[in-house]
Amino acid sequence: MSEESPDIADLSMPELLVAFGVAEPVGDDLRLADGFRTRWRGTLDALADRESRVATLADLYDEPVGTVGVEYREVEQSAPSADADDRPFALVGERAAYNWISEAAMLADLAAHRAVDDDRWGTLDRNDRTRVLKSFRVVLDECPVCGGSVVPTADVVESCCRDWDVIAVRCTDCTARVVELPPPEPGGQGGSDPVPPPTGGFTR
Repeated sequence: MSEESPDIADLSMPELLVAFGVAEPVGDDLRLADGFRTRWRGTLDALADRESRVATLADLYDEPVGTVGVEYREVEQSAPSADADDRPFALVGERAAYNWISEAAMLADLAAHRAVDDDRWGTLDRNDRTRVLKSFRVVLDECPVCGGSVVPTADVVESCCRDWDVIAVRCTDCTARVVELPPPEPGGQGGSDPVPPPTGGFTR
């Protein structure tokens, strides 16, 4: 890392996305960087089978391949939902270490991990890397499953994984849910950050 490079420990989440080449600023907002989009698309095909997903997860978590896995589990909801598919869980030593809201969210994260082209990425611990990957999904505008457009829904819906309300960001073609955002507070103006904070800003 050069002397002019910012200390990544001091960067906000939007700044981290820019520093790692994931996003670029457009006015007060962020959009996916073209170079990162190309690399991200290229890595999706390499995640077609379970073995490649487990290998990528092991690299993301800095764990031996034989100690990690992906398991799908049914998630109970208080009301029927269009997102009724089983949820993927990351396993470390046969214990659940992380869960995604959908297959699409998992594919988006794993492909993004492989697409980051910056030596500093390896200096983050796995929890910080997963938080950056979740923030990446906020600026993602295409579905990792079918390539359709990803947009926030107009209505507040129940989270697929918890008993609370969220704004679901999903694909307009296959309806895959990619990320969940907190609904705006009544009468609130919202924050100036174009990406939620690294913790508590949105669900998995």
